[in-house]
Amino acid sequence: MHSIKGTSGTLELGGIHQLAGKLMLQVDEKKEKSWKRNELKHFLTELISLVYNYEHFKDAEETKIQPRDENIPLIQIIDDDITLLILLKISLKEKVGW
Repeated sequence: MHSIKGTSGTLELGGIHQLAGKLMLQVDEKKEKSWKRNELKHFLTELISLVYNYEHFKDAEETKIQPRDENIPLIQIIDDDITLLILLKISLKEKVGW
């Protein structure tokens, strides 16, 4: 978990960095615990899902590219946290009904 947190922080993958830090604190609380397979799977589910989203974000976006109508205003959002960008995109699409 320490390596994931450090590497994601270096690569500016904010969501993964924050989640790994949160999970590290939970692991510290359970130091002496023996993990069962299902417990570990449940513990890592959110991290695995987030990493998958980061990994496949570009592929998913490239398949959705459509010609742009020049009469519709363009909004450009720039941030180093891909998770935040995905959430903002979904929210904006819901607001305009796309």
